[in-house]
Amino acid sequence: MTISKTIELMLRSVLFLILPAYILLNGLFYLVFGHLMTIEWTTIISYLILVGTIMYKRYKPISQEERLEDGAVLKNCLQSHRWETLQDNHSYAIIRPSFDAPLNLVVDDRVTIEKNGSDITVSGPQFYVTEIFKTLHNTEKDQSFAWFKPFRYAFIAVVLAMPLVRDSG
Repeated sequence: MTISKTIELMLRSVLFLILPAYILLNGLFYLVFGHLMTIEWTTIISYLILVGTIMYKRYKPISQEERLEDGAVLKNCLQSHRWETLQDNHSYAIIRPSFDAPLNLVVDDRVTIEKNGSDITVSGPQFYVTEIFKTLHNTEKDQSFAWFKPFRYAFIAVVLAMPLVRDSG
């Protein structure tokens, strides 16, 4: 990912994720405690790092090739309700997900599928590319790090609650 794409993703994350969350939290804090939150630079930077890391790991652009024995599987995947076809040609298709609607403002959600005989090359954000291949192979989510998920959510909840806990005493 180029530096300009990383900066663009960070700015979009701030504009469409962090800023609305801050306005919502500040409004709730004002309703409950009667005054506005005080935000420090360390909190803002920790939010930027947290959201930036999550967004980068999930939506970095990748390209993956694979050989398909049956072209009907790809056609069924493209015609499912999870994907919206923007452009379809005999040599390539451009699709976008319909299941990740709020984040389409933040990331470039277009996925390009280039068809060359029985070989396909899927290019786009990593999350969407892996979702396409999971659909093509009819596989479930990887359970290797399933035990880590509650700890990750707890860490995110603690980081998000830091300003509320610090200001409320």
